[in-house]
Amino acid sequence: MLETYFNEMLELLPKINDWNISKNTTEAELRALMTSARDKTLSVFKNLKDYKSEKRRVLEFLYNIGLLKNHEFSLLKDVNLKYLNLRNIHLEGANLSEANFSFSDFSFSNLSNTYLNKSYFSACIFKEANLTNADCRFSCFNQSVFCGNMLFYGKHFSESFFASSKRSIRIEKTKSADLSNANFNHAQFNQANLGGVQLTNASMVNSNLKEANLIDAKLPKADLTEADLELADFSNANLEGANLKGTNRKDTKIDPQSLDH
Repeated sequence: MLETYFNEMLELLPKINDWNISKNTTEAELRALMTSARDKTLSVFKNLKDYKSEKRRVLEFLYNIGLLKNHEFSLLKDVNLKYLNLRNIHLEGANLSEANFSFSDFSFSNLSNTYLNKSYFSACIFKEANLTNADCRFSCFNQSVFCGNMLFYGKHFSESFFASSKRSIRIEKTKSADLSNANFNHAQFNQANLGGVQLTNASMVNSNLKEANLIDAKLPKADLTEADLELADFSNANLEGANLKGTNRKDTKIDPQSLDH
């Protein structure tokens, strides 16, 4: 079954590449080709069901021939990719948007410059994963674990969802977790554990940090404008130069000296 699918994708590839190189294929024809490729891809993943290693094989095949590098068309839209072992996978620059990767293991993976927007990553493991400059807008990371020497610099997580329960996002080995310069505008962090995390110059405008743990967190020059900080714990956090304009600080624990560490 897979060999037939691989051959069908390889047959489509020259026509898609022709559009990318010479533009002889019209945009409408390209969209029709990509739609056909997505339909075939959705079908093959459904047929694979619980064959998780084969699903990974398909992902790597699509990436290696370049079909996951079209940033305007998600080949994986609505595809079920839950419970996969994606440790050490290299998908730099891939479009993985609008797929469901919940309960998958991305430890040691390279997801730098990827498009992950509108995807589900609930209860995933990102141990020492590289998410540098990944676009994660509108994605769900509820109950996911980020640990080890993470690479996050410059990523875009605005309007992402990180929490809904007390088992929400966990960032372990927090001294290595650097979320500096990240965009978390409108993100949901309620009850999240962000203790000790580096959030220097992070943008968290209108974010929900209700009941979040930010003990020992580093937030110098972070923008928390109009964020909900109710019942959040910033004990011993560094908030030097942080913008707290319009924040809801009802019952928030903030050491006065943390504002001018």
